[in-house]
Amino acid sequence: FNRYTAGQFRANDHLKLAAVCRELNERRVRWAVTNSETPFVRKLFDGFNIRPIASRREINLNPRNRGMTELLTTNY
Repeated sequence: FNRYTAGQFRANDHLKLAAVCRELNERRVRWAVTNSETPFVRKLFDGFNIRPIASRREINLNPRNRGMTELLTTNY
């Protein structure tokens, strides 16, 4: 997600997102997040329910590479 916005979503932003999710979990708030399929993201959300899901990106230079896998992470 680091090429679609001027501000970019970097590693520190991922860390903040995971921290908010953990805080919400402690408060017993149910949440769901989709994110890139990477070892970094898997490590950040270790301990939660992580499921790979098929996704499609219309923004891609190569139409053959539009299909991809994301992670759907939930605390329920």
